[in-house]
Amino acid sequence: MNAIIYVRVSTEEQAREGFSLASQLDACRKKAQEMGATNVIEFADEGVSGEILERPGLTRSRDLVRAGGIEIFLCYDPDRLSRKAAHQMIITEEIEQAHVRLEFVNFDRTSTPEGNMFYQMRGVIAEYEKEKIKERTIRGKLQKAKQGGLTHWPGTYGYSYTRRDGRQDGFVAVNEEEAEVVRSSAHCAPRSPSRPFRKYPPTRPLSDRVGRNGRTRHEGRENKGEKGQRTKGY
Repeated sequence: MNAIIYVRVSTEEQAREGFSLASQLDACRKKAQEMGATNVIEFADEGVSGEILERPGLTRSRDLVRAGGIEIFLCYDPDRLSRKAAHQMIITEEIEQAHVRLEFVNFDRTSTPEGNMFYQMRGVIAEYEKEKIKERTIRGKLQKAKQGGLTHWPGTYGYSYTRRDGRQDGFVAVNEEEAEVVRSSAHCAPRSPSRPFRKYPPTRPLSDRVGRNGRTRHEGRENKGEKGQRTKGY
């Protein structure tokens, strides 16, 4: 019997509730073994929100369901499948139309009208929880910004973000190694605005001036420019 196991965790859920792909996989593997699955194919999405339908792992599992030959589609919980009620129904209908059993470790789903109603209610609750999580996250970021904190790190080249010991916040400091590259890039520009730009030799790409370790190569070499003029630093 061929079975698919699909697991998912978002970054915020892993940090807040201790969810992990490993714990989901262990529970799903045990369930698949109890159901008599002999060939299990696993798909995972890590750090991906459940409100997104087009997830890499989920997309590959859906493609395999459509290709045929799968008897069981196993997931830990309905909110691992999706946190949007409409998407949950789309995925469920797609799986069932392929004559595949959709099973959960943490939810006993039946094909009765009552069972379908409770299943759809779980989808609505999961979507509601997601919206509440977003609301709390936005409120927390606003409060942090009012206190002068950094709500996220954009990864600006030349700077590094360091967390304080035992705290969620941190500080931004100059990354001297990257800053050296930024400073040296200024030397690639023409120095004298009194002469037309075309009078200066072509600027070599910065990549020619930067070594493998991110540091600038030796400066001070002389290269011949237009009409024999010599320019340092190129």
